[in-house]
Amino acid sequence: MTKTIAFKEPARFDYLYIDKNNKIHLMLPIVGGEEIGLDNTCMASMELKIFFHGYQADKSAEDQLLDYKKYLEDDIADIKKQKGISRYAYHDLMKEKIQRLEQINKYIVLIGEVKNNYDRDISQLQDSGIPELPSSIHKIIKSAKNAFAVRLAPLTPDPFTRLEDPIFSIKRNRSAFNLFGSAVLSSGLGTRLRSAFLPEDGTSLLSDRKSAKEQIIETVMNAFEHKDMNVPPEEQALRLDQLKKLILKEIRKVDETIESMDKDHYGFDIDLNYLESMGIDKDASIKDWINTLIVSKVQEGIWDNPAIQQKFLGETNTSVFYDSSDKVTSREQLAQRMAIRVQYLLAEINIYCRKYDLSKNNFGRFFDKDPYATEIGNLVKQGIVANAPNIEQIVYNYVNQHHRDLGLQAPLSETQQAEITDKFTQHYTVIKESPHFDEFLVMDTGIKGNVFSHLSRISCHFLDFFKLQTRGKYSLGDFETYSEALKSENPTRLNHINEIVSEGYERIGKFREEVMKLLSENKPKELVAYLIEKSSSGTPNYSMLSLETQTYISYNRNWPNIAAEISMSASILPEEQEDLIKLLSRSNVNREHLSAITWSKHSDKPLLELELNKVADGLLQTVNIYNAQRSWQWYKGSRNDLRITQCDELVKVAQEINSLLNSKSKNEVLEKLLQSIATLERIDREISAESNWFRSSLQKEVQSFTNKLKRMCELDEYSFRSLKSGELISFEMDEQLNKIANLEVREIVSNLPAHYHTDEAISFFNTLTIEETAKVASYLNIEYREVDSNTDKNTLFTQDIPGLFKEVNLQLLNELMESNSISPPVYEKLSQLADKIPPEFLTIKNIQVWSKDIDTLDEANFNEVAKVKKIHFASKVTFFGGADEEENKRTPPTVPLDIDSAQP
Repeated sequence: MTKTIAFKEPARFDYLYIDKNNKIHLMLPIVGGEEIGLDNTCMASMELKIFFHGYQADKSAEDQLLDYKKYLEDDIADIKKQKGISRYAYHDLMKEKIQRLEQINKYIVLIGEVKNNYDRDISQLQDSGIPELPSSIHKIIKSAKNAFAVRLAPLTPDPFTRLEDPIFSIKRNRSAFNLFGSAVLSSGLGTRLRSAFLPEDGTSLLSDRKSAKEQIIETVMNAFEHKDMNVPPEEQALRLDQLKKLILKEIRKVDETIESMDKDHYGFDIDLNYLESMGIDKDASIKDWINTLIVSKVQEGIWDNPAIQQKFLGETNTSVFYDSSDKVTSREQLAQRMAIRVQYLLAEINIYCRKYDLSKNNFGRFFDKDPYATEIGNLVKQGIVANAPNIEQIVYNYVNQHHRDLGLQAPLSETQQAEITDKFTQHYTVIKESPHFDEFLVMDTGIKGNVFSHLSRISCHFLDFFKLQTRGKYSLGDFETYSEALKSENPTRLNHINEIVSEGYERIGKFREEVMKLLSENKPKELVAYLIEKSSSGTPNYSMLSLETQTYISYNRNWPNIAAEISMSASILPEEQEDLIKLLSRSNVNREHLSAITWSKHSDKPLLELELNKVADGLLQTVNIYNAQRSWQWYKGSRNDLRITQCDELVKVAQEINSLLNSKSKNEVLEKLLQSIATLERIDREISAESNWFRSSLQKEVQSFTNKLKRMCELDEYSFRSLKSGELISFEMDEQLNKIANLEVREIVSNLPAHYHTDEAISFFNTLTIEETAKVASYLNIEYREVDSNTDKNTLFTQDIPGLFKEVNLQLLNELMESNSISPPVYEKLSQLADKIPPEFLTIKNIQVWSKDIDTLDEANFNEVAKVKKIHFASKVTFFGGADEEENKRTPPTVPLDIDSAQP
């Protein structure tokens, strides 16, 4: 029976991007990062190392693909188990998953092939302490139109640069780790910039610019008429109030939501005791008092708000050349920071010109020369000292002044400059805390190319690497076009979520929602039309039915109309009609629930998630191992006929289980599992009863497989009280219902459908009285709903049940009135009680009886009827398809009721 499967294939998975055509692209990481590589120098090859070999807790790509393969195999096996009753069960999803499984298997083979037969420089990723990038990776980067390597010149360089042929590079000092020792250059852009930003006269690079907070403190200090707080407590309190008023006026310029200075962020009163607890006393300076009061009210992060910077500093603070942390940085560190910022801005300008074919020059070579290196350093320094609002513009002006020397045909336009500044700001913000500023791989996700941003890595297609590594000697078959398809049909910033996977699951969710909507709107024709509606592959929607949605449909009060629509619709094919009748038959649905509940008493593993093929294989293997052992165990004598019969029985059970691989129902699966257990136990007992000199090899194998079966089925309890499916279900359901303490409540619940016999539902019924249970049972026989310990009883009894009773009863009463079958007084009285009378009591015979003394009829009267007349709710299908008992008939008669002759 089709059920809701807990699919294991994830929508997001390391290294895998699946496009809209269900093509899987294995992404080979080059370095970590979204658009700019965060792994450089000695860490540059870490992502590649993990991909091919794994590292510590990180699995290799091959191992991860094996996990993904298992997820797909499990999903496919689960879907196959649903095929018995619905030939289309999850058909489209199954097709997609099989296609993905085939591709995953190919990628696993290709990774093994390149590692084992075309290694060249893959093994050194694991074996070398600080490995080089494989040569094929260098070729991919060099040929890329959307990825560029740049190399900068920090004061203390790292010797282990790994990106070859950078498009921007400048002269670098020699590292202390170099074989010939360290050496500091006296020329070059890096040297000239550091010299400009670290004046020998010791003057500060930054002017005395006060932050927004500092300006507020200064304003309050100037406005406050007192110089200290060293006064008696009464006077101190007055001065505190004055300070709070002055501060409130100023900090509202920062945060307009602050309305008073009475309480801090956490709701504590800001008074003298509060300030004392913060370390502020009469001897503290006025500045400390003001600062502490501001901190108590203004969130620290608000000072970095660009709007605040604009308001107080006259700048937007979007420029990376103005960083609030610069003010607390040493002169030497600040000089190095500023030098790197200028270098990286020039690198971004170079990248922009290269990717748009404006120039093929390495701009670093030009700027390494004097007077250019010295001039640009001095110009930027002058701009910073003068608080120039746009340092980047100084650099652009200098580039444009020398554009021909840089290979540019024309100066950079304002639009081009703005685009470069955006990327520069975005990328520098990412790398500003980097431990090394030696080299970076930068990509542009707005340009098509062979490098992609995926799952926080800058990656290439594994197949591009594979072709280079194997020099094209290995045929890729269907994979030949994959790399080009990825480049031409997809953006270079790949989605982290594989939408074709997530959408497959979402379709099932949307299907459920639409079914529930059509049921609630009482649209049987539209519901059936929706169930048989075909996907683009010709698969009907009902392939997505689960046991939950089957239950909702088959136990819906409009089921007779739905069933009639299925039977009568001319648009339904015969095989579709057969499928729907099987899927939605109440007897089938009830049987499925019974089997599931029964099995759940012994195992937490859902019945249809059991791998029947492994059970069958285990039985056959038991026989095969035994036969193989007996062939050389001559000393045990000849094998008797009983052993042959026992082996034949095991083989027969295995064959019957194999025939259920496309299982039709939980009931059949349960029956065959019990048959397996019964056969194994009986053979074990028979052999144990024999007198043998040697332990039977068959018994040993039977006991071994019995233990495997327990683990395979996750059986908490292996000893079943009955090994016949029908008897077992009866035993287990009796035990289940015995959990209901009240015998009369238990009897009522026992006649409800099986989906109300779960532990969750029973916990609800245990909270009800007999009268409440009778009402709920009446309600549940009309309207399917889930009940458990979380069900709101008040809403159920005051709204849901009365509302449904009234709706159903008025429908009948209106029909009776329209056909003149009842008198107006009877109609009026029964209408008043319509929300209280259980609909199974509003039968024609009861109406005849009640009509004799209609004025005295109240809720107690029909409750008395309920006590005398025991209704078996499971057989009460009057609201779903009619009842056999004439006395329970609710259909309006063809002639008016003869009220006068009616007998009680």
